[in-house]
Amino acid sequence: MPVAPRILAVATLLSTLLLAGCATPSSQTPAMDEPQPERTVLVTRHAEKGRFSADPSLSERGVQRAEALSLLPVSEGVRTIITTQFKRTIETAQPLADRLGVEPRVINATARPNDLRSLAEEIRDGATKGTVLVVGHSNTVPMIIAELGGPGDVFLTEEDYGDLFILTLDADGNFAGIERTRYGD
Repeated sequence: MPVAPRILAVATLLSTLLLAGCATPSSQTPAMDEPQPERTVLVTRHAEKGRFSADPSLSERGVQRAEALSLLPVSEGVRTIITTQFKRTIETAQPLADRLGVEPRVINATARPNDLRSLAEEIRDGATKGTVLVVGHSNTVPMIIAELGGPGDVFLTEEDYGDLFILTLDADGNFAGIERTRYGD
């Protein structure tokens, strides 16, 4: 091969290698350059319960409301579900758990601030994955919201069903906002 075409071939090869070395695929971008996403925590009281039992199941209306919860667009990102040990909270979360293939984590119901504080710290620290759904009770929902940094004036009566609190936490787990909405009406 004459010298000129050989030099041209080497120059082309070198420029191709140099350009290839400068290119960085987006998948190799260092994680520290990517902003950490906000986290979402959904907090709701169990749906309507049946009567005349220490641990009642959901009523027919409660079953309908639980199904409505499972179909909310905001529920699509749920990766962690936390309920208490009572049938009514488990049954409220079950349609969503079944649809998403998520095994609910059952914790003992408590209104003790230290226990709820520990749960909130776990959520804020990111130990839970994706969007978190917490199904509680009329007395624990306001406490959980407050422990996550939300307003301390949330109040639910024994007749309040279908309220959904959508909390946003920033990348550091700090409270960034809350929206109160309804479902299943």
